[in-house]
Amino acid sequence: MSSYNIAQNSSFEYDRDPNGWPDGWPKYSPQNESKIIYKESSSEVQAYNGNHMIEISDVTGISVVSTYNSEPIKDNKTYTASAVIKTDNVTGSGAILKFNILDSQGNDLAEKAIEKPIIGTKDWRRVVLTISEEEAKTLNENAAKLTVSVGTEGATNGTMYFDSVRFNEGNLKTEYVYDDNGNLKQIDNDDGSGYYNTSIIKDYNELGLVKSIKDGAWQETTFEYDKNANFTDINYPNGKGINHSYDTSDRLTDISYTSSGTDWHFDYDKNGNVTKVFKDGLQTILNQYDELNRIDVKNFYQAGESVDYDYNRSGQVIKIENSRIQILI
Repeated sequence: MSSYNIAQNSSFEYDRDPNGWPDGWPKYSPQNESKIIYKESSSEVQAYNGNHMIEISDVTGISVVSTYNSEPIKDNKTYTASAVIKTDNVTGSGAILKFNILDSQGNDLAEKAIEKPIIGTKDWRRVVLTISEEEAKTLNENAAKLTVSVGTEGATNGTMYFDSVRFNEGNLKTEYVYDDNGNLKQIDNDDGSGYYNTSIIKDYNELGLVKSIKDGAWQETTFEYDKNANFTDINYPNGKGINHSYDTSDRLTDISYTSSGTDWHFDYDKNGNVTKVFKDGLQTILNQYDELNRIDVKNFYQAGESVDYDYNRSGQVIKIENSRIQILI
């Protein structure tokens, strides 16, 4: 499969015109163009990749954005499109990814969309769609070019977000399966051979925390947690692992690596600052803090060095003084 992404500006990051709209992504919504928004990440909604995404909400009919450049359909070739979609209380037609099939002049002939539009409230999830030259010409014998669209095919209430659109030549298809809670449960990478396990399977506990991951070699890594949902143990297929311990305030106190036998221990002051770090029983670091809980002095015992920090009235570091060197900021 070609790694070249035919869908340019695929994460909607660039508006070089600038006209307030991502380059290379014309929108189509005869009755609802104002409902298709070029949205920037915020504290309420974060883009999946980068700082921008497309938002479509409460539309009465078809509302999509599409790749500006079309791709010629080559003999005996297959094409794959993917997009990452997030929905919030979506009802109606739902969010889709689709191929648009065009003639040699760029006129619309037919389309192929994902079988199950995304509805309800779902966190970011990837959808994938493929189409072959044979399939495109079965849908219309004059099929000559392809574009890709994301959006909705009809009346839809709620809010849909779209990001990270890919359009490649090739038939390698990755499918993502989610559980009822929206957790990524399985990733299937079909190489077409049928001889290899190409799935990654994840299992979760009742709190939605990852309990196990089984890789393509059928090797399983397991994860354990304490009653406060603190991550305590990871157990690798080779029998090795990493163990974590916490105090009554849920602060990490110990890390043990069974492969190397290395143990780390951390002490805290009453304000939750790390004061001492031990490796295999030997103290390696001593931290001292000022009355505002800012690091004042850091002592590295094994190196025989210390670092002092000075701050201005705004709390910004203005000087870092090593026992060997001094840095003014």
